[in-house]
Amino acid sequence: MWEEVEYPVFNELEVWQVSAYSTFQAELFVPNEDAEGKLREICRDRQVGVEDWTTIRMICSVCSRGNPGPHECKPTQPEDGARRFGFGARCLEDLENVLTDWAKFTPEADYEAVELVLQAFA
Repeated sequence: MWEEVEYPVFNELEVWQVSAYSTFQAELFVPNEDAEGKLREICRDRQVGVEDWTTIRMICSVCSRGNPGPHECKPTQPEDGARRFGFGARCLEDLENVLTDWAKFTPEADYEAVELVLQAFA
């Protein structure tokens, strides 16, 4: 809201700078701090960006327009103890290699549901 006028912001974000990195998200089972540290180390060494998105609350388009009243809105947080991470990688194969090698570090560490969020602009 600005000067008593309501402005919806859903779908009003733009890409500011072209990047060779695509954005992915994945659900990870991170058993301890050492496993998370190893993930960050592998990502850094292979030039893959990583962020913990677990505490970010994703909202639907109706909620984003300021209408949080009754409507069909699916929860987006993992419900099985997994944590959601965001990654910046040049390609899916690079990210899958990182996650495979990370899962080898700790037997209890695992991942699933890798998905493309934003395709890189080449």
